[in-house]
Amino acid sequence: MSAYRLYLVDAAGRFAGSDAFEAENDREAMAWAEAQREGQAAELWQADRQVWIFDGEPAAPSKPFRDAEERKLN
Repeated sequence: MSAYRLYLVDAAGRFAGSDAFEAENDREAMAWAEAQREGQAAELWQADRQVWIFDGEPAAPSKPFRDAEERKLN
């Protein structure tokens, strides 16, 4: 298991809170984060590595930190 942190982002682009959790891999962490953020903009981090940026919509994540072709998700 790896440690992750989900940072919620307010309308002004500032961090408004965070949740620490553990997941087996990036995909599992992204699924957990999507369920927890309730449509709020958020950033998912693993230590100093930004994993994903979620737009402020309830849809699936829309902005990868890096192009998915450049790296594999765990």
